[in-house]
Amino acid sequence: MENFIFSNFIWIIPLFVIIVGFFGIVITGAINVSMVRNAKNPLKPIILNPKSDVMKTIQSHYAWTEANGFEWLNSYQSIGTAVVAAWKKKDEPTFLCVYCLSNGKISREFNTEFQDGGGLDTSDSPDAGLFPRREGDYSQSFPNTTIEEQWNWHSHAIEYLTKNLRLKFASDKRGFEEVFAEGLKAPVDYATSLPLWPLRIPYWFLVRRKRMLGKTVSELLHAGLLK
Repeated sequence: MENFIFSNFIWIIPLFVIIVGFFGIVITGAINVSMVRNAKNPLKPIILNPKSDVMKTIQSHYAWTEANGFEWLNSYQSIGTAVVAAWKKKDEPTFLCVYCLSNGKISREFNTEFQDGGGLDTSDSPDAGLFPRREGDYSQSFPNTTIEEQWNWHSHAIEYLTKNLRLKFASDKRGFEEVFAEGLKAPVDYATSLPLWPLRIPYWFLVRRKRMLGKTVSELLHAGLLK
């Protein structure tokens, strides 16, 4: 009898694991969404210990940023325990962010602002494409690339968008902190405007996020992953 019960109901175990995993992703995603939406001030300027590992990571970018026309802005404490270091390209609404996470991981992101509120992000984080983007917001991610390779991908995307979609650089003089806060919350606000958004999180995390990796903006537009 015991063998009969075990053999006929063993399928319950993987089903239970799937259900627990599904709702685990939903709950974790919803918590992260809540943290972003409720953050009144996602950036707080900080002074770092010049001998800390985080400061050494930031300093390792000085030579490249100076050679490529980026000016140092500041270092910040962001949501959670992440430290954000920021630079701005001279005479252009393009920023470089270096994220130093509490687990020791480092990620980079280039961001360019366009007129009418749109923008372009080029990241090396595999999580950059988690949330869908509103029309006019463009995102691409190339993990395991050097900063030079990442900048080349970003520059190629700018060229594509300005030539083919006739986008123009934003002319306003908004500060980095305002641009960062908007760029952080815009994808979350758009994603949470979709029907049944919490139940979509597992798809975004397990499928969409991976489909975004290693593809250019033009490829993502043609695939319908951007609009």
